[in-house]
Amino acid sequence: MTAARLTRLADWETRFARHITEARTEPMTWRKSDCLTLAARGVLAVTGVDLFPSGLRYSTARGAAVALRRLGYDTPADAVDDRLPRTPVAMARRGDVAAIVRGDAVTCGCVTGRHVFVPTESLPAFVPLTDASIAWSVGW
Repeated sequence: MTAARLTRLADWETRFARHITEARTEPMTWRKSDCLTLAARGVLAVTGVDLFPSGLRYSTARGAAVALRRLGYDTPADAVDDRLPRTPVAMARRGDVAAIVRGDAVTCGCVTGRHVFVPTESLPAFVPLTDASIAWSVGW
């Protein structure tokens, strides 16, 4: 798949707010609320487009890494790079996707304005957008 320009739905704000509200109480579970799934569900809410229509199947961190490698990616950010166009972090807006890179760990999440909504080991958290290293544009 190559990076695509997507179009935001007319009611994307409501759909995106619902996604964030529902995800706020979900503990991190692989393939349900991990970083790639959380970001992809945000894109689905904003555009109606599923970034991974064939689905990624895994239930552990190791399984996620194997599933990504099978598709030719080393990190979740590589998979998003292949599907969305990058934008400068300073230009990222609500509904876009961003990645926080800390050491070898790459965590993708949904831009909510001045924050990125990302999964943690327990419940999701809002991290300052200024902590993001990469951002991707999700339509307009």
